Amino acid sequence: MKHEGMVRKKTYNVTVIPFGIRQAVNMGKYDWINLNIHEDNFDIEPGNSVISIIEFKRLISTEDAIKAIEELNMRPANIGELLGLGSEYPELQNAFPIVALGSTLKDKQEEMMNVNPFTGAEVNDQDMVACIQKKEGCRRLNLHFTHGLWNEDVRFAAVAKE
Repeated sequence: MKHEGMVRKKTYNVTVIPFGIRQAVNMGKYDWINLNIHEDNFDIEPGNSVISIIEFKRLISTEDAIKAIEELNMRPANIGELLGLGSEYPELQNAFPIVALGSTLKDKQEEMMNVNPFTGAEVNDQDMVACIQKKEGCRRLNLHFTHGLWNEDVRFAAVAKE
């Protein structure tokens, strides 16, 4: 399947630190952090990765983004790799949101309807993925729902398959 408009951006060498997610978050020096990003919800594996930033230049579903990334012989980056990227290249998220589709958290708020901030879709009990972005002048580490379509301005972090 050919994905029109897809652009593979510059690559970035990233080190995922071996001290756990709390230290990785602290090293990123974010102005705002989603409180659900912690050791109980996410594990990280230390190591070195080369991350490519993928841009689709169109609306795209999570499933189609993952398929397109896999067709490049890559995999979606995980939260540890995204945290390394945000720590080592903090200016990247000032230009566009960057999503790591390789680590998910199941939303447990069964009684409450939520809204995906990128798509406006109402969702409940959906998977969420980590995103680094600049919003309202603040560098943010947030979680976003995978339901619906991602806007054209969102970029996806990807890593070559071994």
